[in-house]
Formats: sequence, C-alpha cells, structure tokens
Amino acid sequence: MYSLMVLYFILSHQLFSQEHPPIINFQPSEYNGENQNWGISQDENGFIYIANNDGLLEFNGARWSLYKSPNFSIMRSVLAFDGLIYAGYHREFGFWKRNNLGVLKYSSLSDSLPSEMFEDENIWNIKQIDEWIIFQSYNRIYFYNPDTGKITFNTDVDNYYRIFNVSDRLYLQKKDRSVYLLRNGEEELITQLGNEFDVRLVLSIFETDNKNLLFLTRKKGIFILKNSKVEQWDFPAKEIISQYQIFGGIQLRNGSLVLGTISNGIIVLDSTGNLKYQIDKSNSLGNNTVLSLFEDSNNNVWAGLDNGIDCLNMNSYITEYFDSSGKLGTIYASAIKNGNLYLGTNQGLFLKKLNAESNPRLVAGTKGQVWALKTLYGDLLCGHTEGTFLINDDSATLISNVQGAWDFKLIPEHPNKILTGNYHGLSILEKLNDTWRLRNEIEGFKYSSRFFEIMNGNEIWVNHEYKGIFKLEVDPDFQKIIRTELSSKIPKGENSGILKYNSDLLYYTKDGIFKIDTKAGTISKDSILNKIALSNQFLSGKMIEDSSKRLWTFSKESIVFTEQSPVYGEINTKSIPLNLESRKTTVSFENIFGIGDDKYFIGGTNNYLLLDLKKLNDAEHKIFLNSVLIGGTDDKFNLVNKEGNLEFPYNKRSLRFRYSVPNYHKYEITSYQHRLKGMRDDWSAWENSPSVSFEKLPFGDYTFEVRSKIGEKLSSNTEQFAFTIKRPFYLSNFALLCYILIANLLHIL
Repeated sequence: MYSLMVLYFILSHQLFSQEHPPIINFQPSEYNGENQNWGISQDENGFIYIANNDGLLEFNGARWSLYKSPNFSIMRSVLAFDGLIYAGYHREFGFWKRNNLGVLKYSSLSDSLPSEMFEDENIWNIKQIDEWIIFQSYNRIYFYNPDTGKITFNTDVDNYYRIFNVSDRLYLQKKDRSVYLLRNGEEELITQLGNEFDVRLVLSIFETDNKNLLFLTRKKGIFILKNSKVEQWDFPAKEIISQYQIFGGIQLRNGSLVLGTISNGIIVLDSTGNLKYQIDKSNSLGNNTVLSLFEDSNNNVWAGLDNGIDCLNMNSYITEYFDSSGKLGTIYASAIKNGNLYLGTNQGLFLKKLNAESNPRLVAGTKGQVWALKTLYGDLLCGHTEGTFLINDDSATLISNVQGAWDFKLIPEHPNKILTGNYHGLSILEKLNDTWRLRNEIEGFKYSSRFFEIMNGNEIWVNHEYKGIFKLEVDPDFQKIIRTELSSKIPKGENSGILKYNSDLLYYTKDGIFKIDTKAGTISKDSILNKIALSNQFLSGKMIEDSSKRLWTFSKESIVFTEQSPVYGEINTKSIPLNLESRKTTVSFENIFGIGDDKYFIGGTNNYLLLDLKKLNDAEHKIFLNSVLIGGTDDKFNLVNKEGNLEFPYNKRSLRFRYSVPNYHKYEITSYQHRLKGMRDDWSAWENSPSVSFEKLPFGDYTFEVRSKIGEKLSSNTEQFAFTIKRPFYLSNFALLCYILIANLLHIL
C-alpha cells in the first residue's frame, strides 16, 4: 500500500507536469481576418472579441464575424463591458453596439474630442475602473464616462507606455521609468525603476499573495516592489525565464502567471514562480509569437498570436499528450510499474518515465501489435501478436510464443497460473521458481478468444463476435475442454462484449446490457445497468472494470462510468462528454486505466488523455439565437428583428436561423436540436450544425424553438422565435370576399 501511495504521488506531481492543457487552434482562414491579433476581451454572454489587424473579430462559439475597422486601420485594443465593445484604432476610438438584427454597429468617441488626436497616435490599451472607460496611447490617457458621455484626458507626449488594472487599482508606467497609481485622473508616483537593473519598460504588473507588486520585463525577468524599493524577484523558474524574450503576461484568477514570448510560445508559472508548463508549436501551440493573452469567464486562456488565435483550456478536467511524429501509433493498453508508464500500441510497447521530460520510446524487441498489459502476481505481462512478454523496466522477455495474446485472467484456486486468450484458443501460463513459462495450450477449442471470463470454477465463457457465446467446461487441471456449447439462446452481436462484474456475467450489445444466467444459458436485461445503454448511442460492447470497482462503457457521444450507490440496489452514473472523434480510439478496443486519486489514462491514436474526475462538473450552458434571415423567390436573404412576433408576406416565406453556445472546451462537442411548431411538434435529431433553414413554408402561425446539449447536459434555456406567414393574395380575406361576390353575381345572372 505504501509503494502504491508513493506511485500516486509521483504520478500526480511528475506525470501531469509533462502534459499540457487542451489547445484549440484557429487559423486566419477560419476567422477570415489578418494574421496578427492584439487584444482580447469577452462580453456578458460569453462571446469573445479580438482586436485584429483587419478589424474587430467576434466569436460566439459557432462562427466568426469580422467587423472592419471604421477608418481601415489596424485595431490595437478591445474591451467588452456593459453591453458595449470598446475599440481602439489608429487615431480613432469608440464602441460597437448590437442592434435588433444581431449586428454590431460602430459609434465614434474620438470624433467628439475638442481637438484632433496626435499624428500617428494609436490606442494601445483600454481598461475599465469605477465609472470610467480608459483609453491609452503613448501621448494621452482618455477618460470616458458612459453615463454622462463626458471625455477628459491627460497628455504626456510620447511618454505613456502602458496602463494596468491590478485588483481594481489602475497603474501607469511611463517611458521615463516611473510607475504611478492613478487616482481620480491624478498621477501618484509609486516607484522609479533604477538604472542599476537596466529596466526601462514594464510589460505587466502582477500582485503576490501578500500584496507586493511584481513587474514583468522583456529580458530582465521579474522584479518585486517591497517597501517602495524594487529588487529582482527570486523565484524557482527565474533561470528558465531569463532565457526568453517576453512580450507580455497576465495573472490568472488562481494566481498563476501566463507569459507570452516573442519566439518561444507560452510559459505558465504557479503563484510562487514554479514552472507548470512550457507550450510552443512543437506541442500544439499555433504559433510561437504571442502578442496578447486573456483569461475568460471559464478560466480558458486565449492567446492572440502573430499568426492565428489559440484557446487553452487551463482549468480542464483533461490534459493531453500528442505525438506529432506519428511513431507512437494507436494505444490499445496501458500500465504503470516502477515509475514507468507503459503504452501498448499497434507499433509495439513504449515506455515513458514518469519523472522526466521525455517522449515515449520503443522497448527493444516488442515491435508489432500489443493487445494487453496487466500486472499479475507482481509482474507486468504484455499480450503481443507474437505471444506473451514479461516486462522488466525497459527489457522484454518472450515467455510464450502462442500468437495473439488478447488478455489475461487469474484462475480461482489455481495460484501462479493465468488463463490467456489467444488468436486460436486458450492457454495457461505458470510461474515456477519465480520464472514464467507456457504450461500448456488448452485442447479442444481453437477459436479466437478476445472476450472471455471464468465462471463457476471450471467454466470458461467466450464471446466470439461472429460465432456467438461459447460455454466451455474445462477439466480441473485446465488441460482440455470436455464440453463445448454454442448458445442458441443468446444472440450474437457486432462489437459486443462480456465482463464478469460483481459475480455476474454481463453481456453488452446494441440492444442493451444483459445478465447471462450461467445455469440456464439465457439472458435478461439488467434493469439497473441497462440505463447506461438506453441513454447513449451504442458504439462498442467493451466494458472495463477498474480498481475502484467502477464500470466503464463507451458510446458515440460520451464515456460513462457507474459505481455502487450508498443506497442498496442503486448505482450512480456519470457521463463524460468525450465523443468518438475526440477520443480518437478504435471501436471495441477502447482503453481506460485508473492511475489513482480519481485520475485516468485514456489511450488514443498518436495521443493520450489524462482525465481528472475531481475537476469534472456539470456546469450549465446557455444557447443564443444569433440571427434570423428571411428570403423569397429571388434567393436573397435579409436579417430581421430576432425578437420575433413578426409577419412576413407570402413571397418571403423561407427562413434561416443561426444559433450558438459559447463553449470553448476542446473535448466538449455541442449538439443542437430544433422544432418548428405549426409544422411539426416533435424535436429534430441532434446535430452539430449551428443553423437550420426552412424553405417555402405554407401560410400560418409558427414558433421556432432550439436547444443545445453538451454530453448529456441540456442547455438551461430554449430560444424561441414566433412568426406568421401571411396568406397569398389569392387566399386573402379580400380575395375570398371577391370570389363570393362573383359567385353570387353569376348565380343571379
């Protein structure tokens, strides 16, 4: 037990430091803007806004929109606050506001200045504090009060460098090396950066736990202000930081520091200055030059890059490792032993030290397909296409040449013996005098045995995907099969699986999870566990029981685990929104491995994920109806008031709806479902498209509804849009009255 605790400690403190948070890359071709991105902000709805060379970028979680700069200049800064998107340009600043069509419209504030802005003046920073929105250039600081519309400014030509909001206190650093606290527009000197450190510019100001200020610099590292004196901050990652040129940084709400470099990507430190991550292009960052950083409301870090935009899921329950070389292959099995992480793939057995910054490397002699890794009787066994290997650190010894070792099972009341399922039957491994050997192949059964279980002492149940369920009675010494029965009462199932769980033999197919009556040879649906199958789209019958007695299953949309509830006869079920595409696993060969403290390893193709259940939560999400468009016979569509309750003429009876969820987690896929009351009342199938069109609707009254789902969690709201398609003129009340009058007139005549 002590050694296991030590292993878990090593894992949580060393393995996890080598992997990094999930990263989403957005290329200029995706957001339809220029390469460089200078400032980032987020509004109360969760939408992201970015100052791009080409203008204002808006991302609502489903699609990007670009709003060109009003004077066609580079946009340098952005701040979303109280329903407005404040923007800074070359000799221009103002705000964007959304109209009832769902489109942002710009209003200039700089046009109301009593005099023109300076030549070549750019607004580099925008901050909000108290009742003020503050715009900063190198020449002036402009103070705007949204309530009164009043604008005032301070002028210090070509001396202002940067303003900082630290714990709702506004600081200012000037190019003459002075640092000020701004109070009511007045500058109060805090410190003067001394010449002895050769520091001219402060890139960011942070705050320590004991309220001391930290000054981030380009090349000189980080300085600390104590008792009005500036000195070099002595922190664990000091030497690492000194190697790089820093462009900027932010302090996260948890106290961590995220630093963007000019050519080496992103560096993440904890609040005391320990290195947590180094992330660059080699491990999934889109570009190594980081121009801006921003923490959103869900603790994601957005990086505006010299070429693109990245979103880092810093607070995710998942960390990831990706092998860009492709040498690792698809992971089918995993294990941890003696401080090593072992990965069994279609390329061989790989080893990765837990306490070192290293990539997995091939264990000599194991090239080829690995199917299983299990630690039994203190030894690590590797099921391989060539047979079974005994693994000791980085060496592999072939102990059985029976090809295709699918899996290993302990044999009750037969110590030091293991049942192995192979390509062409079953075999027994035996440990004698601390040496493993192949004792015998079991006679009388030659079918592939990937899923098998030992029941009732001497029964072996084998699930063969194409043949069905075999019940094998083996002699007491496990030498030969004395009776074989291919069940006619249990239907065979594609991608089905069996597992012994809580003394029951479970059988999982597309029709549900069943218990096999091993006496009668019949099946019946498990009333409790079958809830897993009913609530998910079937993909694979693979079931895995971990060391915590959790039962894991895999569907197209998620991974589900169940565990015993404190209430007798009940189970607790948890769905993790990791779909097949995100997991990158091979169907029916899913791999999940418990590594202690509610942490799990999930193998994929050239990658693996580390899952922390303690960070998993069912946070609510909200869907937004972004826009409604109406079109007619000319195929031209125009935006309309998305508040609804509108009437449209019969020649304008085609509608398009666009909607989104501002969810930026890489491994959480948003699905949408809609219905159009007045045409049909049932909901559509779930789909990933964030829009839907209805063409040439009949006249009548309609209500469009849309909702969303992440994993199994429905959105907290349903968006609606009510509208009416008017009757065509030939069916209008006036036309009908005319028809009646004409008919009566003809009758009289």
